[in-house]
Amino acid sequence: MTFTMPSQYTLETLPKPKDSRVQFEIVPRHKIAALRYTGFWSEERNAEKAQELVTWISKQPGLKVIGAPRFAGYDPPWTLPFFRRNEIMIDVASGKDL
Repeated sequence: MTFTMPSQYTLETLPKPKDSRVQFEIVPRHKIAALRYTGFWSEERNAEKAQELVTWISKQPGLKVIGAPRFAGYDPPWTLPFFRRNEIMIDVASGKDL
């Protein structure tokens, strides 16, 4: 699970976690392509949506896939499928990064 913290905090000024399994790290800035979809999560559906996103990226001039697909789900389990928000995200390079 990932959280984004407000920019006014540094690693030193973030509140200390109560659970020792929680760790903070700085993730370098990067570009991603994302595909949003609704419904329940499944490996088959994720693979299908990841392939759809890879196909879209390959058709975009100046974009190149540089990472593996990642899944993000944003809703609790009791959310109705057509209201659920999911995303497949893939790191990409563009422009001078190619």
